[in-house]
Amino acid sequence: MITSVTENPLIKGYHGTFANVVHRRWGDQHVIVQKRPDFSNVKWCKAQKANRRRFSDAMAYARKAIADPEMRAWYTMRAKPGQTACNVAVADFMLRPEITKTDISEYHGSKGDPIRVKARDRYAIASVLVFVYNALGIEVESGLATRSLSDGYWYYRAQDDNPLWQGGRILFKVCDTPGNVATEILPVLRT
Repeated sequence: MITSVTENPLIKGYHGTFANVVHRRWGDQHVIVQKRPDFSNVKWCKAQKANRRRFSDAMAYARKAIADPEMRAWYTMRAKPGQTACNVAVADFMLRPEITKTDISEYHGSKGDPIRVKARDRYAIASVLVFVYNALGIEVESGLATRSLSDGYWYYRAQDDNPLWQGGRILFKVCDTPGNVATEILPVLRT
């Protein structure tokens, strides 16, 4: 049974475990009181263990982020009513960035050819890296893409000529603030 207490001055602001009862704060005004859960007989499957490890990593990231005054302010600005900066930092860690669109149609192995990618993250994209490989699988170049505010694409312009570009590939790596990475590899088709 879960009980919400809002106006009791004896436990307002209190949180933690006392005997077999857990007091949890929710927002600034509510304290949730419930029986302490017992997980001693639970057999976790591999996916549950992996998710618990990931959540543990998310909590470690949130503690580190909240300890940094700049990161705390950044997450506090993004918090919705009822959320804390810590909640937002955990959510940011748990949600990976996503590559939504790529465009290599104008890349023909020449210096200056554009390579474009669209990506999204619930909070912020930290960087977009582009790696260009030739037909032999050798990395020709790599670098950071820059964001265009006009169309939302991240642009990378080829820095070197790539005479063996046909049959090569282009690798995109999108990183968010906590360091989650989304990748996509596109083959460079012959024209």
